Order: sequence, then structure tokens, then C-alpha cells
Amino acid sequence: MAVLTKPGTRLRSVAGATEVVVVRGTGDEADLRCGGHPMVEIANTEAAAATITAPFDGGTLMGKRYVTEDESIELLCTKPGD
Repeated sequence: MAVLTKPGTRLRSVAGATEVVVVRGTGDEADLRCGGHPMVEIANTEAAAATITAPFDGGTLMGKRYVTEDESIELLCTKPGD
């Protein structure tokens, strides 16, 4: 499942409480994951709950910025989670 990486887009994890906002993005769709599962737009209430998968169980930190390896997408954590 891919989500739009337009700056300002709000996303959430289906495997925990984590919520992020896209700070920098390409505007294209991307497969962004949290807890080992695809993230969904925050308004998506139809996404099935999932269990956090190792080794993606390190948690997220409030205020931390997460950046892809090529630095094309930057996410700001607005709600931490497991």
C-alpha cells in the first residue's frame, strides 16, 4: 500500500500509536512503513490493525525526524509509539 508523500500529509501506523507528518516529500506515492507494516493516511479508519514485527520494534520518538536513505522524504513524528 503506497501513500502520497506531499508535504503536510499526515500518516499513522497500523501497528501502534505512531503518527507523523511529511515535512519533505516527492509528491509521489511511496511505501512508507512503521512497525513493519505500511503507514496509512491519518483519516483512514478502514485499515486493519496489525502487530509490530521484529526487527521494526524499536519505537518512534516524539519530535524526531526520520529521513529516507536518499533524503528525498522526511517525516516528523508528532505522536510516538512502540
